[in-house]
Amino acid sequence: MIIRGTQKLFKKLKIKWLEIPTLDKSKNPFIDWSANFFQAGRTQYVIVSNTFSLFSVIYFGAGISDHNRFINHFFDVIRDICEDIDYSDIYSNFITPFSEHIKFSKIGDRAVNGSIVDLIHMSKHHILYQDLSPDETALKINEVPMSYLKYKTPIEAFKAMKF
Repeated sequence: MIIRGTQKLFKKLKIKWLEIPTLDKSKNPFIDWSANFFQAGRTQYVIVSNTFSLFSVIYFGAGISDHNRFINHFFDVIRDICEDIDYSDIYSNFITPFSEHIKFSKIGDRAVNGSIVDLIHMSKHHILYQDLSPDETALKINEVPMSYLKYKTPIEAFKAMKF
């Protein structure tokens, strides 16, 4: 599994990253994720998006100070959201088996990074002005068409991924 992150996130988590692996959709696309953290009001949040579909999860960043806590929260939240969208089989068959071997890398694709920044702006709006929880916010942003996905929504792109 590859977790691509920003320098700011890796500094917070005290993670050293590897060289930037190329994006290869022919391999398992369910194990390539990109992450960042952001602040809305006085609260920190973490956003982790599938690199190919931009399907995202959001969770509170308080207390996430090392890679173990980051990973544990990520797997808990991705499991829950996969259950919510009736994708438990994808989680158990294509994500969980790869959870033992995690590599950290810097986000290398500017289009992916820019799209995640857009998702962060939308998330801040939902959290601050609509008073939504991180889970509700993730569901909302996963329904927004993205230019990176040729105007498909992240949830449509995630459900269309094959391995």
